[in-house]
Amino acid sequence: MHRIIAHAIHALLMKRHGVVTHDDDFEEDHLNDLSEHFHTMMPLDPAGPPYRPSCGGSKEVGVDYDIKLHLASLLVLLVTSSAAAYAPIYIRYLIKKNARTADARTSDQLHAEDGISIMTGTKERVTEIASNTFQWALWATKHFGTGVIIGTAFIHILPAAHSYLTAPCLPPFFTTDYPSLPDAIAMAAMFAIFLIDFSSKSWVESLHDQATADAEKNAGLSEEYEARISDPANIDRSLYQSEENGSVLVSSYRHASKEVTPNDMSAVHQDDLLTINQTPPLTESEIAEIADMDAHQVELRYHRQQELLSTLIVEAGTCFHSIFLGLSLALSTGDGFTALFIAIVFHQVFEGLAIGSRLASIDLDNHNSKDWSLWVCSTIYGITTPMGVAIGIAVRQDYDLASERSLILTGVFDSMSAGFLLYGGLVGLLSRDFLHGELSRSPARVRMAAIFLVSSGMFVMGVLGRYA
Repeated sequence: MHRIIAHAIHALLMKRHGVVTHDDDFEEDHLNDLSEHFHTMMPLDPAGPPYRPSCGGSKEVGVDYDIKLHLASLLVLLVTSSAAAYAPIYIRYLIKKNARTADARTSDQLHAEDGISIMTGTKERVTEIASNTFQWALWATKHFGTGVIIGTAFIHILPAAHSYLTAPCLPPFFTTDYPSLPDAIAMAAMFAIFLIDFSSKSWVESLHDQATADAEKNAGLSEEYEARISDPANIDRSLYQSEENGSVLVSSYRHASKEVTPNDMSAVHQDDLLTINQTPPLTESEIAEIADMDAHQVELRYHRQQELLSTLIVEAGTCFHSIFLGLSLALSTGDGFTALFIAIVFHQVFEGLAIGSRLASIDLDNHNSKDWSLWVCSTIYGITTPMGVAIGIAVRQDYDLASERSLILTGVFDSMSAGFLLYGGLVGLLSRDFLHGELSRSPARVRMAAIFLVSSGMFVMGVLGRYA
């Protein structure tokens, strides 16, 4: 797709300098990038200083600008992008709905009179098949999307950043002094995301240590309490003091607390006190088990936060790039518009599935009330490219896609987007799934299936990069 964008910018620059380009020439040389076009059509004078064309094209969109066509493309992109991002979230909803329905019917079956089952075997089987199908589709889309994200960064976004920041009309710093600037910006963006990721991990680990210490402290206090009430004299004295204060609290670490007023003191018999007295103190293994349970909850919370952070990093990188894609589409006309529109639709569908599947796989503390945040994140992705198209349509008479400022701004943001996607895809998704996640403990056939899906996503984006 970066070649199509480069051709559109090249056409604007050629128009500014009075050079007429033809579609036949583009069909023959469409594999050349923006820099090769310039050096071929505007050779440098070896006897003089290097020739540098001035940036900028005509700000006039021309009579061939079809406003209705561009508005229609905005609506199509809004529908396709949103549908692709919503689909995995909806599958997640269906999985949860089937699970709740199955639980409810199982409960009805257990309470049915005379042992008659309310749910037939056929319905049970259909529900089970549907749930398994939805789960498999979500799992497959998740790993296919990982390959799509990595392929997008390497094949589409980073080369596009090079096309923008090495345009011959830019100062020599970009073209000859430091042509690797896009890679440096991407590297800096990756390191910035790493620092955020590392800081969040250190913070969660501190919470983990604090939770473990609190669990051990609470378990120790419980043991001390049970040791104190093992003496009936302490219990009687405690009851007497509480009776003077107007109430008494009879409790145990393993039993719910119960408030007894002075009028109900007769209800507290010696048998009750003996029951409390006979409760054995916690052993060291039980204390360790309590601490491990709390630590496990913190660990689960950490993994959920890491999953969410990785997904948001990927979405941020994709949205940065999508805004400028929409802007480029809004300022394109003719055959270039058609080719770019088709390429963007394919990109939005695959990237939307990738982001939506990652959002759907995040377990938000098992609270259904928090699912709305997943829909919000999907909506943000769905409206980003159409927003870029709308901005482009609004400023089509004033914004110059081939100006020096526009080339630098777009190139810098594309470089940052590539860095976000590279870190999010390789470290946040691929590494965590295969090296530290469930796949590291899965059977070989499951791991091979996941590897095949990831490579398929990369392959699809590679094929799209060949033609778009």
